[in-house]
Amino acid sequence: MMTKKKEGRQRVMEWPVHEQPRERLRKFGEAACSDAQLLAILLRTGDGSNDPVALARSLVHRFGGLRALTEASIDELMEVKGVGLAKAAQVRAAFALGLRVNHPEGQSRPILDAGDVFDIYGEEMASLPHEVLRVLVLNAKNRLVRHRDVAVGGLFGRTVRVGDAFYHAVRERAASVIFVHNHASGDPTPSREDRDLTMKLVEAGKMLDIPMLDHIIIGRNGYVSLKEEGLL
Repeated sequence: MMTKKKEGRQRVMEWPVHEQPRERLRKFGEAACSDAQLLAILLRTGDGSNDPVALARSLVHRFGGLRALTEASIDELMEVKGVGLAKAAQVRAAFALGLRVNHPEGQSRPILDAGDVFDIYGEEMASLPHEVLRVLVLNAKNRLVRHRDVAVGGLFGRTVRVGDAFYHAVRERAASVIFVHNHASGDPTPSREDRDLTMKLVEAGKMLDIPMLDHIIIGRNGYVSLKEEGLL
């Protein structure tokens, strides 16, 4: 008696050639590939229920976009179903290499003062249409471990929870931190809320034994260091 072969999910190699991520990249270049297709090349395989492109889409959706995904740690990536240590490490390593290409100065030298921070982040943050509060997590040699955006929008002093601001620093066992945010108006002059937030963050850093080295405000044509202003 003949039995009907059970149909299963197609393997990527069985897809039309122009839909296979690696072949599409090879024939048409990265501009012709979606974020999910490029990410699928890093993942290489899917899991039991998802092909690599579907798994890649799940990752992008889970973190709310590719930008946030680039900042996810290995442990955070592994929280997504179907992503084990090997896949998480491959993705994290690829993004880390991209960061080193884009910001080689941030990898090769310690961050010693506000000028170093402005050199690395000034152009990017000055062009943002909204305000972003970013924490720079530093190691014992003042080298950048990673940065994370911890708040978006104005009135940080009233809305930022200290726990959120220091969450990544604690998780990464930071030796110290620097906070930096931009003024969408282009004027880096500190507001009263900026000064109040600085004092709150300084006190939190003391309690957590994670020194806060500076709080820097970036504007269109320069920056203000609240350390240099005497608040730290």
